[in-house]
Amino acid sequence: MKLRVIKMIPFRWASWRCEHVVGRSLFLTACWAVGLCWSSGEQSFIYAQKASQAVNSGPSHGTNSELGRMLFVSSCAGCHGLDGRGGEKGPNIATRPEISGRSDDEILAILQRGVPGAGMPAFSRLGDKKLEAVVRHLRTLQD
Repeated sequence: MKLRVIKMIPFRWASWRCEHVVGRSLFLTACWAVGLCWSSGEQSFIYAQKASQAVNSGPSHGTNSELGRMLFVSSCAGCHGLDGRGGEKGPNIATRPEISGRSDDEILAILQRGVPGAGMPAFSRLGDKKLEAVVRHLRTLQD
């Protein structure tokens, strides 16, 4: 029976190299995490400013205005921004003349059916009353 001789790397050298690789990985991960937290915090601050601007703009019409604002924030602001001036996905719907010039019924129809070619989903599941509240809130952003 033949014995095989296995050449092994000295433990001290292997552990140093392992520490070096793990240390570098941890350093890069920490830098990435700090950068992510820093940019997320900055973005949250910007959204908080826009939210206060959106809430403070326009006259308040009681609970319908609050309902419209809440629905806009939860359904529209992700694409169009809290102030309606556009985001990463959706266009500016607050100051664009081709949007602000449309009637309430036209905007309501867009909300109900969506714009499939542009990537806007239909929100008919919310019902007419809630969509009308969203249109009223959009009008306050447009003023």
